[in-house]
Amino acid sequence: MLSRASYAIILVALATASAPAQEATHVCSDGRTIKIASQWDQVTTIMPASDAAAQPLRYFISPTEGVRSAWIEVWDWPKRLSRQAIPLQREGETRCIGCEDAHQTPEELYISIFDPEVVLLCIDYCSGPPAHGEYVSQLLAGKKPFEDSDESVEPAYLLEDPELNGPPIRVVEGTESTTVVLSGEDLISSSRVYFMIGEDASPEGKASRNYLYSRTIDLRHVEVTMPSDLADKPGLFTAFAKDSWEGRPVMGARNGQKITVVGKDGPVIDSVEPQALSCCSSDARLVVRGSGFTQHSQVQFGDDISLGEEVTFVSPSELHVMIPGDRLTDSSGQYARRPQ
Repeated sequence: MLSRASYAIILVALATASAPAQEATHVCSDGRTIKIASQWDQVTTIMPASDAAAQPLRYFISPTEGVRSAWIEVWDWPKRLSRQAIPLQREGETRCIGCEDAHQTPEELYISIFDPEVVLLCIDYCSGPPAHGEYVSQLLAGKKPFEDSDESVEPAYLLEDPELNGPPIRVVEGTESTTVVLSGEDLISSSRVYFMIGEDASPEGKASRNYLYSRTIDLRHVEVTMPSDLADKPGLFTAFAKDSWEGRPVMGARNGQKITVVGKDGPVIDSVEPQALSCCSSDARLVVRGSGFTQHSQVQFGDDISLGEEVTFVSPSELHVMIPGDRLTDSSGQYARRPQ
């Protein structure tokens, strides 16, 4: 039996469209059915918003017995745009009041960090003290889905091309199956990691790709499992990332992340002094301690291999390294930042 004091509230949520034409149906606990249909998302692609707003909303209430009043609310969540009473009848239509005030769904969502200590550079018409504050470390967190797409259309979940660009990783010869964490950008759950052999490996090369079991941690880190056979002898591998959707080609050259398998008697670094260097300063002297050093040992600083004359062999457990001041800069911001 229907309640004698019933109310029908029909909500239009403009931000939750999943198809060009929206239609929503709800069955109440007393068996009453409420339905509303809108062509808003469809007509706004072919006519101005003001004209689209004149297109009616169609509603359906069945049965109407026992209903005292009914109204339609239009929401652009979390803001309510309008509330209008409607005639109490089984079927009807009314103007979509407030629809033209709804914001367009953003095409992309970015996340940034605001650094209030960054000094803004002023070039022309500068006066007073320098301004501070800038958005840094911006990354793309999501994109607007494509509608009515098939397998030939790029999936909506894709951001930019995933990329591995972290510092080299060192694995000792004979290591059993182990997990390592690789670093990069735009790494999502569908990203896959593969490796190629050789110092000049490229994702566009003709060599076969060997995929590794991987688990994405976040947008910048992915955990991969290295089988024991990769470490059965010294060698150099380069890991790359791509999306599992085969229709997306690898665009442009990618650096990848180097994985070096060193011999059991290879050099090992235990400590470096000092542990931090100031950006853009004069030449710096490092003391590297460890084991397995020889007179031919080289030291890698950042992405560069130092010249032989910059490394002084002291003993199999100690090296002295001179780092020129012009190397204590890095435009990518990965290793150094000029103090403000």
